[in-house]
Amino acid sequence: RNNRWYGLEPMRKSWNAKHIAEMESTGTFFGEYGHPDENSGVKRIVTIDPKYACHRICSHEFQGSKVYGVIETLNDGANGWGTVLMRRILQGAKAAFSIRALVPLTKVDAVRCKILQPGHIVTADSVILPSHTCAYEEDGPVTYTTTAKTTAVGESTQFSLTSFGLGRN
Repeated sequence: RNNRWYGLEPMRKSWNAKHIAEMESTGTFFGEYGHPDENSGVKRIVTIDPKYACHRICSHEFQGSKVYGVIETLNDGANGWGTVLMRRILQGAKAAFSIRALVPLTKVDAVRCKILQPGHIVTADSVILPSHTCAYEEDGPVTYTTTAKTTAVGESTQFSLTSFGLGRN
């Protein structure tokens, strides 16, 4: 949909960057509910704003030409974006994710681009209509948990974050 073809090796390098490993290992790899407005400037694009955080990316792995991630919604109160995402999932909406990154684009023609070099991945945001049709939550187990401190329901499952190297979707 976004007319971008992602090279597999550049995306592997981008996802395996030190800052991604650090955020995953410290539990601080958050994503927002929706992408920032594209006109908001580079400073906003490269910043994960805690006001809009709705999920944590716990881990990721490549399986063939796709990268998969374990995502947890945030338990952030009745009106938090994590709760909004969790409720939509519980109501049957498939969660979908889209990477937010600064990457060098190589023009193919007036509409299409290729990503042939590694870039800087900021996060994978929760979106309603992802750029790639395979970026929706896959059918499979969703784990619902409760804790002694709260009765809120959280979810954790392996979602497809996006796919690379498959051409345009």
